[in-house]
This record gives sequence, structure tokens and C-alpha cells, in this order.
Amino acid sequence: MHDLLAFDGQEGVRASMPGPLENFCRTIGQMAADLPVSEIPGCIASGLPSVLGRSDLLTSDQRQSPADAYCRHPMFICPGDRFSLMAVVWPPGIYSPIHDHSEWCAYGVYEGTVEETIYEATGVENGEAIARPIAVNLRRPGDTAHMPAAATHIHCMHNPGSTSAISLHVYGGNCEKSGPNVDTVYTARS
Repeated sequence: MHDLLAFDGQEGVRASMPGPLENFCRTIGQMAADLPVSEIPGCIASGLPSVLGRSDLLTSDQRQSPADAYCRHPMFICPGDRFSLMAVVWPPGIYSPIHDHSEWCAYGVYEGTVEETIYEATGVENGEAIARPIAVNLRRPGDTAHMPAAATHIHCMHNPGSTSAISLHVYGGNCEKSGPNVDTVYTARS
């Protein structure tokens, strides 16, 4: 396994990034080039706590969101389209749709609390994909999770707190070209 803070010389890191985050992005790029895709999300998740504890990762603009929706701020897009790093700001009470991903993903909580509800697909009704909740995980600063490639991981993210929460997400591919990395949106049924 790679040391997740090793410097590998990858081109394209934005100059305004704090050093540890720049090194982290360089290492993710090297892992994406060298490791089997099945190992990448778990390796990234295990390395995220080393950068999540730093107070200087985000600009004031990357901490902003409208009050009625979460906001994704691109922090780095790999020039080889191997991965994207996003800061996601969750205003109080905001939910994502229930969804799965078209690419792998790893994320960690930077500030606040994020509740992740895990779902299981149960079928299709009237053209809508249906899922039922099977687990709830409360994630606090420093906590991480990942969704492997080629596996269904249906979830919903929610900020249950009274102040904004922020999470850092690393997605496979280029999110500026491919969009929000959502494959299917589901409707919940118990």
C-alpha cells in the first residue's frame, strides 16, 4: 500500500492548495495509476484522516452553500481524469437524494456531523427504483467511508445538526466532465 502522503510528482495540482492536501492529491493520482481499482477507495479512506484534521484546507468560498441545498466545490480535478476531489457543504437539515454512484468514492467528514443512511434496492415500481433503509451511520470529523467500484452502495447523506457540515469526497473520474457521479436515484419504501 502507498503512503498516502508521499509525493509522487503528478502534474496539475492547483498551486493554492495547502501542502498536505497537494501531497494527498499527488498520492491519489499515483494510486489511481498503480493500484487495482478495487483497492483505491479503501486506501484513500484510510488516508483521509491525515488531512481532515487540518484547519487550513478550505478557502472561505469553499465553505459556502445556499441555505436550501448542499453545494459541491471542486478542489482538484486530476488532469488524467482519474479522480476528482470535492468539498461538499451541507447546511443544517439538508438531505441528498437516495442514490448510488457510477464510480468509486471515498469521503471523510471535515466539520460538523453527517448522517449516512444505507439502503438496499428492492425493485422498481411505476418506473421508479425503490430502496429500503437498512443502516444509519453518524459520521463526525475525521470519520471516513468508501464505496467500492463495481458494487452497489445506495445511500443518502444528511446534516442532522444546527450548523453547516463539510465533507471531502474523492470520486473516480472527472466530475466536471461526467457530472455528480450519481448512477440511479431511488425512492424510499420501508
